[in-house]
Amino acid sequence: MRVQQLLMILFVGLCLLTAGIYFMLDLFLVDITAEMVSEKQRFALTSVMILVTLAVIPLSLRLLKFKRVEADIIRRGEVALKWWALLRMLSLFALLILNIVLYYFYAEEPTFGWLAVILVLILPFIIPTKGRCEAELTPQAEETEEPEPETPSESQEA
Repeated sequence: MRVQQLLMILFVGLCLLTAGIYFMLDLFLVDITAEMVSEKQRFALTSVMILVTLAVIPLSLRLLKFKRVEADIIRRGEVALKWWALLRMLSLFALLILNIVLYYFYAEEPTFGWLAVILVLILPFIIPTKGRCEAELTPQAEETEEPEPETPSESQEA
């Protein structure tokens, strides 16, 4: 499955890019801080980042299960899966990188660090394994309740 291999390469590349940004900021931007920003602005930015991060996580995790997205993947196949899975990965990695940058920009503000840790803990749930990609490409049948088997009545037993 070519799409799975491409998505896995992109996932590993994004992981390496994120790790590289983290280590480069750790090495070179230790002394750069946002001292000009007031406490009100810092609080507002922290609140916005918390809300955005906590809203994007469930949205990204459930993205491929939305009816419209699922129908698009079934209709267009691997092409649609590639783009929807890429959108999901990019949304989480963009937030992760933004939280890492803000962590160092605001003198190691712990809130941004914890938000980045939460996003890192979410990443194993979006790894594009072969089984996940195949499961997304196959249509899910509607689960219907099976009728209970009829019990023989007394007249049938006699």
